[in-house]
Amino acid sequence: MFDSIEHITAKAFFCAVSVVILATCGTSPRAADSVDQLPRVEWSVSVNEPITRDHQLFGNAAIGSNENLRSILYSGMGVCNAADTTSVGSILRARDVEFSEYDLTYGWLELEDSTDCDLVIYSRKPLLSENVEVDEICYLPDDDMNVLVLFKFDDAMAWQHITSSYIGKRLAIVVNGEVVNAPVVNASIESGNCSVLLPRRIAYRFLPGWECPDA
Repeated sequence: MFDSIEHITAKAFFCAVSVVILATCGTSPRAADSVDQLPRVEWSVSVNEPITRDHQLFGNAAIGSNENLRSILYSGMGVCNAADTTSVGSILRARDVEFSEYDLTYGWLELEDSTDCDLVIYSRKPLLSENVEVDEICYLPDDDMNVLVLFKFDDAMAWQHITSSYIGKRLAIVVNGEVVNAPVVNASIESGNCSVLLPRRIAYRFLPGWECPDA
C-alpha cells in the first residue's frame, strides 16, 4: 500500500491539465470506487519538460506570430478544436527543422468532455523514463468523465528531485508515446508515486482488458 499522505499528494499533482485538483481516492480502497479486479497493464512512461513563451522557438516568425498558435505562447499549451488541430499541425510539421534544432516535439492532450485538445510542446529528452505497471484505477467522486490511474516509479529519488525542482512549473507526462497530462507541480513527491487522469472515452487505449462502466 502507498503511504496515504504521499498517495493523495501524488494524485493531487496529476488531477488536471490547467488546475491541480485534490482527488479523494486512495485514503481507503473504496473512497473513490477503486477497481477490484485490475488486469495487468504495463506502460512506458516518460516525464518531459514543456517549453514556455521565452523559448527561442517562438522567435521564429512562422510560429510566434501565427494567430492559431498565440495561445501557446504563455505555457506551451493551448486549446484547439478539431479544425484548428489540422491547421496548427500543418504549421508545426512545416517547421520540423526548428523542432529538430531545439530537440523538441509536440503532442495533443485530449480533453475529457469534448473533441478539443491541448497542444503541448516539450523536450524530446526525458527527465525520467521507466517501464511501470499500473497499480490501481479509481473512479473519482462527482466526476463521470475521467478515471485516475496510479503507478509508481522505481527511481523514487529521481522523481523526488524532478518534482522538487519543478514546483510551480509544468511537466509533460507521456504514456506509450502520447501526452496524457501536463500539470503544474505543486509539491515534492518522495515515494515515487505518480498518477494520471484519463478521459473515460479514451482510457481503453491505455488500459487493455479494462472495461469502463457506463458514465
